[in-house]
Amino acid sequence: MANLTSVYNLSSQVLGLIDRIDKDIQIDRREVMDALRQGSIKFLKQDYFEKLQMGQKFIDPHYVARFTKQPILVDTDRYGRNYIDIPCQYVALPENEGIQRVWPVTEDEEDYIEMIPIPYGNEEIYRNLSINNALIGVWTYSVTKDKIYFGRNGEHTLKDKDITSVDIDVVIVSPLDVGDDDPFPLPPEYHLDLITSVIQLFAPNPERVHQVVTQEVIDELRGNVEILNKQLAK
Repeated sequence: MANLTSVYNLSSQVLGLIDRIDKDIQIDRREVMDALRQGSIKFLKQDYFEKLQMGQKFIDPHYVARFTKQPILVDTDRYGRNYIDIPCQYVALPENEGIQRVWPVTEDEEDYIEMIPIPYGNEEIYRNLSINNALIGVWTYSVTKDKIYFGRNGEHTLKDKDITSVDIDVVIVSPLDVGDDDPFPLPPEYHLDLITSVIQLFAPNPERVHQVVTQEVIDELRGNVEILNKQLAK
């Protein structure tokens, strides 16, 4: 984990660089951290698609966060369908891969059943693929914007079976989901481009930005931050 850093440490580097560019620029650290979180989405997608083109068929766990015991709600406007509100901003990826896994929380591990994702609006089509019902005995879910809707298992909903919550794995990078001191989910090879893009939001002189923001300067600032962190930890 030596290559991982936090959004707080990245913001320290940004603020240090902006001070070198123009000492008169005053910026709130919180604004910088939010800009770093938002800006990282672009590089996250870039990294993902590059790996996909190279043949990688899975999401790097580095990018996946788990949310536990998300309460199941009932949509009275949709025939009592069970659903949850997705608790974060997830990365929009092809075929809803931004939502990695969903499974019910049960007291008995033997009752655990992996849930099957189905494109939103296609549940009945899948259920009628064969006379024997291709989805009999399983739980299904469909992602729609900020909610996940659950299919019935036979005639029963999850709540009918006394299942009141689910766990989900989500691909994330958002202002709300990455703690200030948590490992920042972006490979280090993108840090220079991310830092540069954020500085350009706050510093009005692009020529001066490119003069100051070099890998050597960032490495120097990173080393200073690591030394300070070690001193604070003592």
